Amino acid sequence: LLALHGPEHASVLSTRMFLADTLIQQQRLAEAEREFRIVAAVRRQTLGEMNPDTHLALANLSAILEDQGKLDEAVPICRVALDIQITRLSEDDPRTLMAMSNFATLLRKAGQLDESETLLRRTLDIRVRVLPNNHGNTLRSRNSLADLLASRGKFEEAEPMFQDLIVRADQA
Repeated sequence: LLALHGPEHASVLSTRMFLADTLIQQQRLAEAEREFRIVAAVRRQTLGEMNPDTHLALANLSAILEDQGKLDEAVPICRVALDIQITRLSEDDPRTLMAMSNFATLLRKAGQLDESETLLRRTLDIRVRVLPNNHGNTLRSRNSLADLLASRGKFEEAEPMFQDLIVRADQA
């Protein structure tokens, strides 16, 4: 396939993505990372930053780096992927909100707690605006923020959030 079409052909890149997924299933993460890096680099170069396939390649690369504990590398790549998603879809899009939540989790793992908290607050604010207060995603966002606040010793803010979550769970 590579000899027939060349390294930039969509079929070759799709095959690399399938190979990376297969390597992940075998816990061969470093090899999967290599494939994701190739795909991300080629897609950035040939398709540009705003292409959905470029976004997917960057998101996959960030995820495999996170899975390997390479958080310092995963964070900037995930940031770019999120910026692409926000630009392409808007902040209100459910897929963007999920990406924002996932990025906040990555930031927390990486010890970037201030930025994680800011992003969790932003995500919750948007979800409260576009979804019902009792929607599962709104409740998960509220719980994630409360958990981070508690872990940072911000108990006076976290406790009422947890109490509110309990009341909402009892009402469901």
